Amino acid sequence: MKTTYRSRVAGYELDSNGHVNNAVYLNYLEAARWEGFYQIGAMELLKELDISPIITETQIKYMKELLMFDDFEIITEWASTGVFILNKHKIKDKEGKIVAKAESKLLLVSKERVIYDIPEELGEKLNRKETL
Repeated sequence: MKTTYRSRVAGYELDSNGHVNNAVYLNYLEAARWEGFYQIGAMELLKELDISPIITETQIKYMKELLMFDDFEIITEWASTGVFILNKHKIKDKEGKIVAKAESKLLLVSKERVIYDIPEELGEKLNRKETL
């Protein structure tokens, strides 16, 4: 499954060089993930099961800077394997040039810190070959 999140760089997200601070990309990826869960219709299921996604690792490769008021989009490719949800993100500027690539691994966890298997319904959605 692929989902898309769009946003614009805000002034408070910049570093001393006038570029988006590297740590801000983690916030962008988090926003893209939540929007993706919403787009695929997973929010009700997560709420019903009282589980939440948590990040176990993220790797980002920065390729080009984003500047104040730049519009960008994050295309997230979703998949699942075992207990993990996998995200491959491409952050693109308004011209479609890749600004950064990232990969993340997530688990579904209860408030009691119990790791859950990915519900079959969610796994099927994540592994579909379609774009929303």
